[in-house]
Amino acid sequence: MKPMSKTRISMITGLRWVKHAMNVSNSGGMGTNVPQVSRELRKLGYEVLINQPERGFDILHIHNPLFASYFLACKTRGKKPLVIHARHIPELAKGGIVLGEFLYRPFKWYSKYFYGLADVVVCATPYVKKVLVKEGIESRMEVVPNGVNRSVFRSSEERRRMFRRKHGFAEDDFVVLSVGLTLPRKGVETFMAVARALERKESMKFLWVGSSEPFLQKVDLDDIPRNVLFLGHLPFSEIPAAYSGSDAFFFPTYAESYGNALFEAASCGKALIIRDIPIYEGLFTHGENCLKGKSVEDFSSHVSAIRDHKRLRNDLEKGSLEIAREHDMRECAVELARVYDGLMS
Repeated sequence: MKPMSKTRISMITGLRWVKHAMNVSNSGGMGTNVPQVSRELRKLGYEVLINQPERGFDILHIHNPLFASYFLACKTRGKKPLVIHARHIPELAKGGIVLGEFLYRPFKWYSKYFYGLADVVVCATPYVKKVLVKEGIESRMEVVPNGVNRSVFRSSEERRRMFRRKHGFAEDDFVVLSVGLTLPRKGVETFMAVARALERKESMKFLWVGSSEPFLQKVDLDDIPRNVLFLGHLPFSEIPAAYSGSDAFFFPTYAESYGNALFEAASCGKALIIRDIPIYEGLFTHGENCLKGKSVEDFSSHVSAIRDHKRLRNDLEKGSLEIAREHDMRECAVELARVYDGLMS
């Protein structure tokens, strides 16, 4: 699929503004996803610039609801096509940003006006679209998954061995991984509670990759079970090795707009254990491509079952690879291109 002409897309993540104001080391899922999608769009013939609106554009695509983004959207509206990506929905503020519970209602009000400016709002899941429609946002909405780069996120035996050697895991250790910011919303306390419940199981290890940032709510990490390692922030280039080095992926998050790490783990063929939350209804099926749970007891049972039953683990790994194929970033870029072409026609 090629654009009718060299359409210039200006992607705005807002990370340049955030990094200027705060000492931020982790760009989060948006910071890694947008450059990858941009590369796929360039292969389709689009010119894509990131955080350079001053260079001009045919379409403005905003990914962050910062006030600077709002003013840029107001300036653009009615003059050039405006796409806003609904990566941040109000419920993500709870257990996320500092004072998130207090800011939830103001952000809910602000979101209605912000997303209402768009010609098209891109929603990564049907759930996000449902939430925005319920909030009374009347802009046209298109569901386009963030997608996963399957050429980057693939399992490797060599990377598995190197990662385990580097971080002190034995070959017979059963390593349960989670990747994400250490936020209350991400379910860090549940992760530790499950590890503690399984502390007596020989060779059962839990690994969390990710850190916190100055403006985010903190999790108390003073009493960490002895079978848990918080590795902190890893560069994006090292994340695939972490997936390769693990045996199962545990995603106890309470709320997401997509969950890039979940699809990255799926692309690496990991058995998935996820919290049973509305966003993943219809996307993930218990017993087919994941095991779902709601309590520490559920999750502990699922982790043990995946470790102890090889056939179950193999079936879940096959299911993971299949859902990753359905969310291949190349196909998601094609869907995004259709949105752009519709705005330019």
